[in-house]
Amino acid sequence: HMPVGCGTWPAFWMFGPNWPNGGEIDIIEGVNGQSTDSVTLHTSPGCVVSNANSQPGTFTITNDCSTSNSNVGCSVGTSNPNNFGTGFNAVGGGTYAMQWAGSGIYVWFWERGTVPAAVTSDPPNVQAWGQPLVTFAGDGCDFNTFFSEQHIIFDTTFCGAWAGSVWGQGECAALADTCTDYVANNPAAFTDAYWLINSVQVYQLQSSAQTQ
Repeated sequence: HMPVGCGTWPAFWMFGPNWPNGGEIDIIEGVNGQSTDSVTLHTSPGCVVSNANSQPGTFTITNDCSTSNSNVGCSVGTSNPNNFGTGFNAVGGGTYAMQWAGSGIYVWFWERGTVPAAVTSDPPNVQAWGQPLVTFAGDGCDFNTFFSEQHIIFDTTFCGAWAGSVWGQGECAALADTCTDYVANNPAAFTDAYWLINSVQVYQLQSSAQTQ
């Protein structure tokens, strides 16, 4: 289960030291009544990516990951309503996976009950996971330089710089003049603004030097 509702800004993300120099990887993120996931990277200037080999139905919003572009980063929109928000919760959730590699950053999603055995095996077999939901790759970014020492975070922001700034652009605007007014005066509206997480697993591929 993930947080939903007007005024919420849920995110499952990672970040490195001395932000944005260590990079940021937003695996699950959206605001207010958003119905599908946005997957985004944020970096210092100099990282431009390609989203070739992303699944059909995804679309590139921006491909310059630099925070200098008004902190938009390089972002890919998705079209499956079951990967985010109320749709995600209605199907009983699912499994997200992210691979951070020298060749790029890759994100997969499977609904509950459809997770391949190659994902649940120990260790998982990434080569058998199929086409990523979202691919960030290309020669325009050195992923070994722009991403380092990532920390894993689940959080829920109420309003904030994103959910608050776009409050007037969707159906939530009819509920109150501002996002902060709505959140402050409607505590009962946030009974579904919670994360319920079965597990988080982290794997690291050993180099030949480590295994000798």
